Amino acid sequence: MSYRTVNESLRLQHVFSLKQRRHNLNSKVTAAPSHLHDCPFQRITNRFVDGLGNVVFDSFEMYGHSRVIGDCIAKEKGCPKIVDRGCYRMAHTPNSPVLSYTRTGDTGPKVILIMGFGMRGSAWKPQIDGLGSSCQLVSFDNRGVGESDAIDEDMSMLDIAKDASRILDALDWHSDVHVVGVSMGGMVAQELLLYQPERFASLSLIATHAGGKTSWLPPAKGVVRFLATQFSSDKNRQKTLARLLYPKAFLSTCNQDDLRARMKLQIGKPASRSTLRRQLRAIRNHDTRSRLPTISQPTLVVKPELDILVHPKHSDRLHRELSQVSLLSIPDAGHGVTYQSADLLNERLLNHFQSAEP
Repeated sequence: MSYRTVNESLRLQHVFSLKQRRHNLNSKVTAAPSHLHDCPFQRITNRFVDGLGNVVFDSFEMYGHSRVIGDCIAKEKGCPKIVDRGCYRMAHTPNSPVLSYTRTGDTGPKVILIMGFGMRGSAWKPQIDGLGSSCQLVSFDNRGVGESDAIDEDMSMLDIAKDASRILDALDWHSDVHVVGVSMGGMVAQELLLYQPERFASLSLIATHAGGKTSWLPPAKGVVRFLATQFSSDKNRQKTLARLLYPKAFLSTCNQDDLRARMKLQIGKPASRSTLRRQLRAIRNHDTRSRLPTISQPTLVVKPELDILVHPKHSDRLHRELSQVSLLSIPDAGHGVTYQSADLLNERLLNHFQSAEP
């Protein structure tokens, strides 16, 4: 039996339409060409297998072209899962709605990272860089964001949590998983663990809340700056987002080139207004308060004390309501704590994962 594969001549600088991508699936490839092995935008190899574990297709994968594999090969061969190897991999779930996800690391605790409002999974870069050598990490684009399929109807936090569950299914991660969520991603993480508690070893909640009538409203300063990010021009969006996420003292002392790169990464290809409206409705309707006491997994709550988007008092409430819980309070950090305090956060996360491992 023969299978169409990705042509060796694909180059990173080209942007293909889906029709062009299908046209290029015409020659056998079982490993990445040698001249691409050191390319920072591709990391070897994906193996597609069928439901019996038989190898269906081997390929290399390149950043920016993973839809060639995800859309054309997986759908045509009906592959239910991807077993991938290497140090950094992008892939897509084989079934609709398609979700784009990234794997990093081959050993250590299994960790799913869930990003917040309107942000791509790549915004977890400080954690991917810091924890990738010690953990098996997966991050992903929520539906309607980045390379994942669009949202075509309103979604609840539970719906988004079920998307995350599909990614874990694709990876065959059915137990002992550590779930980490920031901001809206922390709300999704709560629902995910409540939905499938048997699947998870620990929970980490960063700059988030348990919901309720007015919990979704930021402090007054945060409301003003949040609106500024939504209605500012493309030219000013990086600046307004930075002022929302980071305290003034940090902005005045951090490396400005690094900050610009971070802002560019976080904004990337902006989510549509429709996606943002639907995510905001999900945030407004989020409420796990009555169910929090049922969570028995060890939980780390991270409280950035200068957060102007999610009031720090919500971290204190989580700390009070959860049972096996520890609180990491960071006095000088804003809502963008995953970047601002990456070293401290990564250290505590790793300790948390390791202490909760079975």
